[in-house]
Amino acid sequence: MDKRGVARRILVPVLCLAAVAAAPIRRQQVNPTAAVLDRFQERVRDYLKVRKQVEATLPPLKTTADPAVIRDRQKALAQAIRQSRVTARPGDIFIPEVAPVFRKLIAADFTQRTPEQRRGALKEVPAVHLRPNDDYPDNLPLATVPPTLLAQLPRLPDGLEFRFVGSAIILRDINPNLVIDILDDVIPRR
Repeated sequence: MDKRGVARRILVPVLCLAAVAAAPIRRQQVNPTAAVLDRFQERVRDYLKVRKQVEATLPPLKTTADPAVIRDRQKALAQAIRQSRVTARPGDIFIPEVAPVFRKLIAADFTQRTPEQRRGALKEVPAVHLRPNDDYPDNLPLATVPPTLLAQLPRLPDGLEFRFVGSAIILRDINPNLVIDILDDVIPRR
């Protein structure tokens, strides 16, 4: 066997071993924040699957301009979702691993704001405590999450939104007007 053949016989297995040895290193380089946010998004998708299954069991909403009919359908959907998520607890979607990420993003946003901007962002935040499966109260304002902060948070599918209430951020399903999950103590003290 010539020198090239010997070199190939030795070099190929060595390169294969090097590639195998390097594989775990590549796996360790995954951004841990991105991985946590992926798990959050997975929980959101799981909720949407449940919602879709529940919605399929309800009679379809006929075209109507009557707000009472629309409101009744909304309440029926909320109640059906509630029944399918009877064990819903805070942290089902805002999993414990994601809570520090949200708190950090929100705190960073608020520290970049002037005191006037902070007051403006919190001006309409209702001082109420909600739980998963609660209806969002009709008599309370829907305090918006500032757009610059919203751009930092995970993007939500259509029909879901983040809102501030009390010192918390909630995940709300718009159509049934239902609180899906809540993460307490994220808003800096007023």
